[in-house]
Amino acid sequence: MISPDSRRLFNAAASETSHDGKLSVIELPGRRALPDIAVHPKLRWMDLTRDGLLVAAASADGSVEIHNTASGKPVCPPLVHGGIVISAEFNPAGGRLVTVCDDSTVHLWEIPAGRELKKISGETFGRAHFSPDGKQLVIVSRREHKAQLYDAEILSPGGLTLRHDDYVQEAIFSPDGKLVATAGDDHVARLWDAHTGQPFTPPLPHANEVYCLAFSADGRMLATGGAEPAARVWDVATGRPLTPWLRHGGEILSVKFSPDGSHLLTSSRDGTARLWPLFTSPAPLAPLADQPTPVWRTTFSDDGKLAFCSSSNRGRAYRTADWQPLTPVVQCDGIIDHERFSPDGQELLTGSRDHLVRVWRWNSMQPVATYRHAGSVTAVEWLPDSKRIFSTSENGDFVLWNASDGRRVKTFTNGPFAQHTLAVSPDGRWLAGSWNQHLALWNTGTGERTWFNDSTRGSINILRFSPDNRLLAGGSDTGDVQLQRVATGEQVFPSLPHGVMVRCIGFSPDGKRFVVAGDNLVARVWSSVTGEPLLPPLKLPGGVAGAAFSPNGRWLMAANENEFQVWDALSGVPAGSVQPCPEGLSGAVSPDETHLIGVSVTGKILNFQMADLKWPREQIISAARLLSGAEVDAAGGLDPAPPAGDNATPDQRRNAEATWLWLREELKSSSPPAH
Repeated sequence: MISPDSRRLFNAAASETSHDGKLSVIELPGRRALPDIAVHPKLRWMDLTRDGLLVAAASADGSVEIHNTASGKPVCPPLVHGGIVISAEFNPAGGRLVTVCDDSTVHLWEIPAGRELKKISGETFGRAHFSPDGKQLVIVSRREHKAQLYDAEILSPGGLTLRHDDYVQEAIFSPDGKLVATAGDDHVARLWDAHTGQPFTPPLPHANEVYCLAFSADGRMLATGGAEPAARVWDVATGRPLTPWLRHGGEILSVKFSPDGSHLLTSSRDGTARLWPLFTSPAPLAPLADQPTPVWRTTFSDDGKLAFCSSSNRGRAYRTADWQPLTPVVQCDGIIDHERFSPDGQELLTGSRDHLVRVWRWNSMQPVATYRHAGSVTAVEWLPDSKRIFSTSENGDFVLWNASDGRRVKTFTNGPFAQHTLAVSPDGRWLAGSWNQHLALWNTGTGERTWFNDSTRGSINILRFSPDNRLLAGGSDTGDVQLQRVATGEQVFPSLPHGVMVRCIGFSPDGKRFVVAGDNLVARVWSSVTGEPLLPPLKLPGGVAGAAFSPNGRWLMAANENEFQVWDALSGVPAGSVQPCPEGLSGAVSPDETHLIGVSVTGKILNFQMADLKWPREQIISAARLLSGAEVDAAGGLDPAPPAGDNATPDQRRNAEATWLWLREELKSSSPPAH
């Protein structure tokens, strides 16, 4: 717990088995240890007065000790209860402490005298919290499915009862005291008018029980968490969510806003605490002009200068420099599943479920060329000359055709297949196609098949060539990733296990690494030379739907529809915290090393500056200490060095060195903290 003036940290193990019998006090900033405060060893709960002069320490033996935080000495005898104390809170107005005991009693104490003023019993009481002005108490009665408002001076019911349909776990006042938030096992949190007892907004729905609540300092936001392994932030005025679900690997134990409301801190049963930036990106720009919404998908050109936003069977192309439309709203008779910009940036092709691939030119209301497949289009790619197109459908007809008139140049194979996809080499010499468990490579110039492989594990659903045209990577629905030599079709190394269906493969610009993402929570980076994993798995709370290297290979970005994160591609160290996208993310790209651009599901333009996504200096220092086990001196060096210990393996030493080199450069480039 941090003191109200943010200058001291009070810390103790809250456990019935902890026997150190001390409350540690640390001075902030500087982390200088102050004298410990001797308390009962089985500490369960603590609270500080508003001025930070007194601390209450509740223990498993039923006692509550009140200590002076400056001297560490008790100010009164222990407050004795008939069971374990599960909650203790000072009145912000001063002079009172309320405690809740598991023997179904609530006690009101005079402080610092330590005299009991009132006790109530008879219900399964849970938590008790004072209103900001100290005149009221809200007390949870768990099994009675309610929270009750009481007069804080005499501990008598104030007449307002706030009910749920199941156990109530928590109830708190808003900072202005006008609202009460409650959390229950009926899978909802609720906001109430504290003066009338009437609901202030509709219930805030969750998938499981809700345990914890927190208001932002300005009272405009409410954070909730519970049995669902995710927290969420809500708009207090409307009851609408402001963020996607902020996910952990276990149930949420606590939520707390930063004083300025820019971050939310969550802790979880998975053993982690996470800091979520809430509004670090610039406000979205105006919605795209006449763009059909919701935007299901945004596809960018390779250089990030063009974007196509699609919604069902309609879409529109834009120039990202000023987001001016390049086409009218184009429309197909079937849902658009695929879109690609021509390499010369002059045309766009779409593949849809009406069996047609269409070529559009800027300002054209109608396609300038079409090709009809025998089934819904499943994959399309331009050749580098921007004159020919390679496409296939659910009927398995792999076809090369002219973009100018739709005339077929070559049909490579035909037949109904379960899975089929394709790829074109960067130099345009090779065409790759897969169907069922088969993989083939054709020569573009001759149309002849170069090699055929029918021993793949699972059905390949994505293919990617390396930038140097030497390697072909394929990911299957069984989670296997295989890398083959284009010249011979031989595998470079045995298949790599990703575990679930592979959805995304992306090479680094030099072709020496590739990133894989699929239907799970992680992306993995592998060496295309040895097949060894190069980094720990990259994780996002909501899972990784796609991942890509930045244009020079310096950064890695992984994203899903609600959030993204950027990592240093060499060390695997996050280059910033998870960036939530409350309105949903239909697509994003890094056109250079300075920023990311994207489009929300609601059709708004997003612009994230890389400088804004970097860790603050203080967090870089903390990360360096954590990773290296050493202190950071005034010059930004490590003491002692090197980063990895004497017993580290060569790989561990190399990883630690790469990590530290990156952190050191980041530390040099960041501005020193204000004094």
